[in-house]
Amino acid sequence: MDRPQLYGWAFSNYVRAVRILLLEKKVDYHFETVTFQDLTVDDFTRLHPFRRVPVLVHDRKIIYESQAILHYIDESFDGDSFQPKTPLERARMHQWMSVTVSYIQPIAIGQIFVQRVYIPENGGQADEGIIKRGVTAIASHLDVLETALTQTYLVGDSITLADIFMAPVLLSMKLAPEGEELINSRPQLKTWLHHLTKRPSFLETIVPVPKFGLQLVA
Repeated sequence: MDRPQLYGWAFSNYVRAVRILLLEKKVDYHFETVTFQDLTVDDFTRLHPFRRVPVLVHDRKIIYESQAILHYIDESFDGDSFQPKTPLERARMHQWMSVTVSYIQPIAIGQIFVQRVYIPENGGQADEGIIKRGVTAIASHLDVLETALTQTYLVGDSITLADIFMAPVLLSMKLAPEGEELINSRPQLKTWLHHLTKRPSFLETIVPVPKFGLQLVA
């Protein structure tokens, strides 16, 4: 098989999730950095018709959308499986991945990280009202996580795609003081994230906050 190529920017949480899985599976791959400007070029639509990242190219086949990419990698390459064996546990895994997209990411990133971390790093001023509303809105979501985390991982007794997919989002939120407080005030959530961040795959994918400019959030 051809060496897979991953397109994206390294700080993207979903790109990071794909890179974490590739490292966990010990897959030799090439990472092609994509800039915000690259997404505006019409030629990029041959990789992703909706102009987003990540995109994986393997054996001349293009796969886009992070959850699809994660499942493809896990099922296409040798090594440990990162999907549970039973139908119920697989359903739980998909459940938490859906929770990430639907309820966690829009607030953790769109309201807290972007306003408190990304915009100031790129020369802008945070909207305190958006941050305050985000902290209030996500608190109950994190309470659900706190209650569910009765073991080391989200599903079963080993790491799954659910952990790999959700953790980068919350780790980005944690860069904001409000995000750090939200996590540290929930001991199960704090322990879960701390445990994951000790894995080499997480350590190797830490990157600085990007300076793409304010047009990214305009």
